[in-house]
Amino acid sequence: MRLMVVIALIGLFQAVSASLTFRFLPNDENSGYFSDKGILSRAFVKENVFYQLQTAFGAIWYTFGNDTLETSTLGKALMVVFVFLPFTLLRPLFPTTRFSTTHVTKGSKYRTEENSSFYHLGTELIRYFYLYGKHVMGFGFNYLYFLGELSDEDMRQWGTPLLLLNAGTVSIAVFLHTLRFKKILKPTYAFSLYLAMAYASFLAIPPLTLKLVGHPLVLYLVLQGILVNLNVRYGWRKVMHLHYLVAMAVLTRQRALHKGNPFFRIAGF
Repeated sequence: MRLMVVIALIGLFQAVSASLTFRFLPNDENSGYFSDKGILSRAFVKENVFYQLQTAFGAIWYTFGNDTLETSTLGKALMVVFVFLPFTLLRPLFPTTRFSTTHVTKGSKYRTEENSSFYHLGTELIRYFYLYGKHVMGFGFNYLYFLGELSDEDMRQWGTPLLLLNAGTVSIAVFLHTLRFKKILKPTYAFSLYLAMAYASFLAIPPLTLKLVGHPLVLYLVLQGILVNLNVRYGWRKVMHLHYLVAMAVLTRQRALHKGNPFFRIAGF
């Protein structure tokens, strides 16, 4: 487990260092990552810090557990931010690159005609992986862990390997782009490696699905989160943040009632 902390912290250091030093990068709306010619945008590099922060917190939390973090007000505050409200309190502090802009190639600036279809398909695959990763591997896994429903055996057999893979995927993204940029790897090879690492996390779908099915409340919140996320473009952004708040209220109460271990020690909560 401590290896996971080391990997996550190294990734966070790399991301922060890149965001502070890569000032020469263009500040384009297109991330530049989902292409065979484009250069990474400054926004993408800064955005990566947000995901590295999530990975670093997760690694520390899963290693030391609920009890350790909940002994202090700071620990509880970090849990509120990263477990329940990362996209409400933390995400607005970072730039956002959108998948929709990656298909706007502005002629041949980002994608060659030869590889345009390959990158279009790859981008769509990552779009769906992101939705799964955010709500199932992210919120779903965290909700189960918060409730104490993931045993040490679960973590050993599939939880920790999944988290190591995710930490590696987040950390290696910029590195693979650098290898492509320096022509050490062919663009399609570099991006294929990234896709392979991302989708290798699907190996954890069977045990994670069984856990979710065994906890209908968490499954409902995960599915509701996906539904709301799919409709953000239609003006559901406030609904999305409301969903996160309701999920926090419901799950903290669930733990207090059924586990006898209240997170917010307020009379009557």
